[in-house]
Formats: sequence, C-alpha cells, structure tokens
Amino acid sequence: TLIFVIGVATGQTAAIARLGPFASPEQIAAFEEANGLNDPLIVQYLRFIGRLLTGDFGTSLVTEQPIGELILKALPVTISLALLSTLVAAVVSLVLGSLAAVFRDRPFDAIVRAFTSVGQSLPVFWVGLLGIQLFAIQLRWLPSGGFVPITEDPVGWLRSMTLPVLALSIPYSSVLTRIVRASMVEQLEKDYV
Repeated sequence: TLIFVIGVATGQTAAIARLGPFASPEQIAAFEEANGLNDPLIVQYLRFIGRLLTGDFGTSLVTEQPIGELILKALPVTISLALLSTLVAAVVSLVLGSLAAVFRDRPFDAIVRAFTSVGQSLPVFWVGLLGIQLFAIQLRWLPSGGFVPITEDPVGWLRSMTLPVLALSIPYSSVLTRIVRASMVEQLEKDYV
C-alpha cells in the first residue's frame, strides 16, 4: 500500500518514467491505455495488490525484465552483505565496548567514545565514497564495485564485500559499542563483580 501511495503521490507517472520527459501526449496516452493507467485509482490499486499476491511484481521500466527475477538475482548479495555487516558490527562493538568499560575514564575510553560519536553521525553513502577513494582508487587494494559470488572465488568475494561491509558496519557498530559500554559499566559497578 505504501509503495502504491508513494507512486501516486510523487506525480511521476510510469509513462513519463518509461518514455522520458519529451514524450508526446499521444505516446503517453497510448502507454497509459496499454498498461491500464487510465483506470480509477481503486481499480489500479486492486490490480496492483492482486498481482503482488500472485507473485507478479511487474516489469522494470528501465531493463524491461521481470522485477521478481531482479529481486531473486540481488537477494544472495543482499543477504551476504547484511550478515557480514551484522557480524563485523557485533564483534567490533563487543570488543570496543567491553574494553572501553574496563578502561573507563581513561584515554582508550575517550577514544572509543569519540569514535562512536563520529561513527553514528557518518552517512553510509559518504563512508562508502571515502572508502572507494582511499582503498580502490588511491591504494588499489580493493575493487570499487561489482560482486563476485563466493562459489566462484572466495578471495574475490571477500574483496568485493569489504568496502560495502565497512560502510554499513561503522554506524551500526558505533551504536552497539555505546550500548555494550553502558551495559558493561553498569554491571562492573555491581557488588557481585
């Protein structure tokens, strides 16, 4: 429902998105007639929901491929990226948060707190661009884009995942580190410790 409402609210019609801003009114009308975009919104919405329930996500306006196929193609990349980012963030936050709590109010703790404050405020896309600039363009250690399946080349897969995982895990690990540190400090002050 949200996708449908956003699509309607933006005012960007599928005809203009597909045909371009310089399409003639006749071309736009023909496209809308062929795709049922002239129907009332409730009819379009019910058709949209009906297709979703049957697994028909439509066709991409850019590549003209079925969207379901595009999602299935991107799913392994997305899952591996999400799992690796979560794993890295969890390990980093447990280590840094625990050490910061143990060395509370010392220089290491101040450094960790500064890192987490900055890390929380960094936009992921900006961290990614900086990573590409440093590690891909200047140092040439990692690729600037692309994906290598782990079944083809495990080292290539790890290299292709490193920059995106770093970009995603820095803000996430910053938040988790603060939580781990606060919890550890609270527990270290208990009598049983």
